[in-house]
Amino acid sequence: MEQLYEAINRIPEKIRYPLILAVGAVIIALYVFLVRFPALDELARLERQLTDVQQKYQSKKAIADDLQHWQLELQRLEARLEEARNQLPAEIDTDQLLIIIPNLAKKNALEVREF
Repeated sequence: MEQLYEAINRIPEKIRYPLILAVGAVIIALYVFLVRFPALDELARLERQLTDVQQKYQSKKAIADDLQHWQLELQRLEARLEEARNQLPAEIDTDQLLIIIPNLAKKNALEVREF
């Protein structure tokens, strides 16, 4: 280290300071081109990726929120189906159906034309 310091001191001052500034400028330029610019490019790429992921998240969140609504609707419809099934006879008894249907039609002011 002392040898480097002595070598630098042997250089005339008119050349030494501009040389130190030039070496510093080269070091800064190397840092900027080899470290800073690639890091900025990577940052821009990651920000684009983040934006894409956020858009996908919002889209899938909307689907998930809507899914809960449709699951509730499905449960409601299944309950109505079960109620309708409970109203139907357990076994097919055509004789009773032939009596019940016309009676229900008359109660509801309907006319049965064909059976």
